[in-house]
Amino acid sequence: MGQDGALAALNPAAGASTWMMLAVVGAKGGCGTSLLAANLAAELAATRSVCLVDLQFSKGDLAGCLNLAPTHCVRDVLGPDVRLDAAAVRGSVEAHSSGLDVLTQPYDLVDLIRVDAGEVDRLLGVTSQAWSVVVADCGSGIEEALLTAMRRATFVLLVVTPTIPALRDAVRTLGLLKDLGVPQSRVRLALNRWQSGLSLDQADIEEQLAMTSFVTFAEDLHACVAAEERGALLSEAAPRSRLTRDVRAAATRVLAELDQLAPSLRSL
Repeated sequence: MGQDGALAALNPAAGASTWMMLAVVGAKGGCGTSLLAANLAAELAATRSVCLVDLQFSKGDLAGCLNLAPTHCVRDVLGPDVRLDAAAVRGSVEAHSSGLDVLTQPYDLVDLIRVDAGEVDRLLGVTSQAWSVVVADCGSGIEEALLTAMRRATFVLLVVTPTIPALRDAVRTLGLLKDLGVPQSRVRLALNRWQSGLSLDQADIEEQLAMTSFVTFAEDLHACVAAEERGALLSEAAPRSRLTRDVRAAATRVLAELDQLAPSLRSL
């Protein structure tokens, strides 16, 4: 495969100067991917046009996380009979007060559809052309549609909590990503619910995963509960918390990394 073909396989939206996509992936269920994806996306939306896409097809709830009552959802832009273009996607997102656009999952589980990985890939390609940054909440699933998002991403933010089960699954996830053709150079480690005095320290986790921490998020159950119960951002529910500061700092670093990596991927 030539250089152009390799790029097309990696990114069918190649050539769009704005192509930047972050896939937020949990090493294990309950790692906090949705809360982090939503809050990082909202911070990024302060300076870029951002679309947050809920790819957790088995009960994704970004709408609840952000207190949205969507009239449209991802179901409306997937399917063999759908004409998928930027206008269709823009007509299916919900606007959040932060300036963020959100493509949600349906509230009623009966409305969940069988997901074709090719359709998800097309959706992400169109979305990448219509917004400067796409943030995909992938949860911890390994469905083919989610794997498609991980392959397409500018980089994957792997969320790991400081527990043995999460660390074990993080090792397995890195192996899966490697098998998918996503090199470790395109994976960034996010330590979530971090606090001192744990049996697993940061050095232990980094040694086991053979990678350094890209960002860390402090343990703050009070801030998380306050945000989740209100359907609010951390900056609204707990503006002075350490976790909120960590999210802001992480968003700055994520954007810098996207800006650095996206041109290098387009030049492959």
